[in-house]
This record gives sequence, structure tokens and C-alpha cells, in this order.
Amino acid sequence: MTLSLSAARAERVPTSPLNVVIAGRASPAERGATEVAFVRADMDARSAAGGPIALGDATLEAARLESSAHSAVRPAWRVATTAAGDFTVTADAAFAHRDVSREFAAVVPPPRAPWQMRLAWNLMPTVVALPFGRYILARVAGSR
Repeated sequence: MTLSLSAARAERVPTSPLNVVIAGRASPAERGATEVAFVRADMDARSAAGGPIALGDATLEAARLESSAHSAVRPAWRVATTAAGDFTVTADAAFAHRDVSREFAAVVPPPRAPWQMRLAWNLMPTVVALPFGRYILARVAGSR
């Protein structure tokens, strides 16, 4: 798996099985957010100088995730970022989630309202504009 994210951020949730989440946008053409969640992940974050990087909830700016040396025990992913440097995530699994709500809405239109409802919404401004219609509405609203 190779994935490039812009406007990326890393979140660590130590109490959750998905304890490392990297979120951002996969490409400028895609409008939805993309998240990569790692299951029971361990991070080895080192700067270019070799010192450790503190990644609590960090902004990574741009991140590139690549599957690296798969061991028989746990797979690893290399994460190269512009802001925090490079680090390695070893985890039991990784899941990529992409928001597809806009694409779904474009393909599946919303259900059409029943004809009685459409008729009521079209007639309501006319009824309110007439003095007799306002009188009827006031009587109906007052009886409740």
C-alpha cells in the first residue's frame, strides 16, 4: 500500500485498539478526507539527526505512507513527512478509510417527497398571503 496525504495529522489514542490514526486528503482532486488507522501500533519516530520525535497529536503537513519490510510477525509501514521527519509504524493491521459521501450522493439521488407534501409547500405561501388564509391558520394554531 502506498498513499500520499496532504494536510495530514497524526493522532495517538492509547486506550483504543486503533491507537494511531493518520488523517488527511489523498489528492487535491478528492474532496473527501482519508484516514489510515493502525491496529495496536508501535511507532519508532526518529528525526533526520537520529533523535526521537514526540508525536502526540502532530501536524505532519504532507505524509507518504509505504508498506515496508513485512515480517512474518507484524507488518511495518514507513511514513515520510515534511514536518516531523520519517518514522516507522509497526502494527497488526492498517485500514484506509476514505469519505465517499459526495460521490454516493451524486450517484444515489435523495428520495422524492410525496405529492401531498409538495402540494402543501407550494400552496402555503398563497394561503398565508390571503386574509382568509391567515384567519384559518390563526384559528388552527390557536386551537392547539
